Amino acid sequence: GAAISGDFSYSSMVGMLLYLAGHSRPDITYAVNCAARYMFCPKHSHELALKRIGRYLKATRNHGLVLNPSKELKIDDYPDADFAGMYGYEVSSDPSCVKSRTGYTITVADF
Repeated sequence: GAAISGDFSYSSMVGMLLYLAGHSRPDITYAVNCAARYMFCPKHSHELALKRIGRYLKATRNHGLVLNPSKELKIDDYPDADFAGMYGYEVSSDPSCVKSRTGYTITVADF
């Protein structure tokens, strides 16, 4: 693909978005992690993806995660792991190819 234009620091932008994804905007986590895979060799298409995430954040700036307080602290954890249907099909030269995927959901309080 085409080279990055250099309008902004790609790695710095990914770092800021990773912070947001981990602290207040879990809805962008997957997209930001996909962009982070190309941190050391981004192309113009990756730069466009970051700009698209930025436009999404701007359009949804009034949305957020709301936790309702309760009298007791209740924490639930739901882990999961999978080979994402790719067992035996990994391509070591492809950065978007993964060997396994792990995910979890942690809830604090009642929803």
